[in-house]
Amino acid sequence: MIYKSTETNNTCKQLKDLSKVTANIQSKVIRNGSLVRVPVSEIVVGDVVVLATGDVVPADGLVLGGDDWFYVDESIWKGKGNIVRASRTQNPFLIVVSKVVNGYAGMLVISVGINTTWGNRIRLVTSNPDGFLVERVWI
Repeated sequence: MIYKSTETNNTCKQLKDLSKVTANIQSKVIRNGSLVRVPVSEIVVGDVVVLATGDVVPADGLVLGGDDWFYVDESIWKGKGNIVRASRTQNPFLIVVSKVVNGYAGMLVISVGINTTWGNRIRLVTSNPDGFLVERVWI
């Protein structure tokens, strides 16, 4: 394991840009047996979100099922060109603000808002008085 540091100014700018992206997003959620569109701010833990090509993942969650060609772009989190196949058995964890690039799936919401992967990064940046975000990198 090694550690790398990133200036917080750059990370804060990226996080602010993400806030703008998610502010106007609506997602398809199953509520009371019906498929409805709701603003991301109204999604709660336990919701089942229906994702399809072009959608932005609105919260952290677990894939419940979908087609065999369900792929998400996690580049915003893991670097350029990080498109992964996600299913119940392979890469089941979906990270907030990743983008669905192919297929469809149902996702069980496991964390929202400040409790998501994105929220954890914001807490790291804002709580570090030294001006650097330090991340563990597993090799």
